[in-house]
Amino acid sequence: MQCRKCGYESPPGTAFCLSCGNHFGGLSADVTRPPTKTRAATLAARRWLKLTVIDKSGADGTSYNIDTEDCTIGRNPGATVAFADDPFLADSHLRIRKASGGITLEPLDEWNGIFLRVDGSIQLEENQEFLVGRQVFRLHLSGGQGGDTITRHDVALFGSPVKKSWGRIVQILANGDLGDVRLLCGETSVGREEGEIRFPEDGFLSRIHAMLRMDGGKAYLCDLKSSNGTYAKFTKPITVGTGACFRVGDQLFRAEL
Repeated sequence: MQCRKCGYESPPGTAFCLSCGNHFGGLSADVTRPPTKTRAATLAARRWLKLTVIDKSGADGTSYNIDTEDCTIGRNPGATVAFADDPFLADSHLRIRKASGGITLEPLDEWNGIFLRVDGSIQLEENQEFLVGRQVFRLHLSGGQGGDTITRHDVALFGSPVKKSWGRIVQILANGDLGDVRLLCGETSVGREEGEIRFPEDGFLSRIHAMLRMDGGKAYLCDLKSSNGTYAKFTKPITVGTGACFRVGDQLFRAEL
C-alpha cells in the first residue's frame, strides 16, 4: 500500500505507513491512486548538498547526502558528518550553509580551521597559513628584507649579504614550534625536487608543487598542477562554489550542489 503523504510503499493490509506513520484510513491496497514519488526519490529531491570523502589514494570514498538546513562536521557523534577518531577535529569543527550560487563554509574551530584547495591561485593575507604536501607555513608580508648595509660611527656592519625580498614564510611544526624561515624573493616556488624551497623527504609534494608571488602589492599562492593540491587555511566564513575541495581535520571533502 502506497502512502499518500510520503509515497512510501508499505505491505498490503498495513494500517499505518511504515515510513511516516500516516494512517491509511482503512483503504485497501487495490485502491487506484495517482502516481507519486517513491520515498527515495522524495529524499533525493530534498537533498541540496552532496559531500564526498576523497581517500588517501585520491579516489572517491563515502558520500553524504545533506537534506537539513545546514550541516556540521566534527568529532561529536551528534554532528551531521562525524569522525569520532580524527584527532585533528574539534567536536563541532565546521558548519556548512546554503549561499547564493554556492555554499558558505563557517569554521567553528580556529585552532585548525579549514584548508581550501586552491584552484589556480588565491590571494593570501598577512599571517595566513597554507599547506603544501605535509608542510604548513605562515605568511608574513612585513618581514621582507632590503636596503643598504647599515653603519655605526662610519663603520659598516659585517654580516651576510642582504637579499631583496617582499616577505617570508615560517614553517609551523606540529609541536607548536617554528621551523624553517624562508625569504620570498620575486616568484618563489616550493617542491620536492625543484624550486627555491625544497623538501626532498616529503613524498606528498610534487616535483614542483606551488609558487608564491607578489603582484600589485598583493600576495598570491599558486598551485602548479600538483598531484595532491595546495591549500589555504581559513578561520573565518568563506563562500565557495560547487566542486570545491577542502580539508577538515584529516578528512578531504568535495562539495557538490
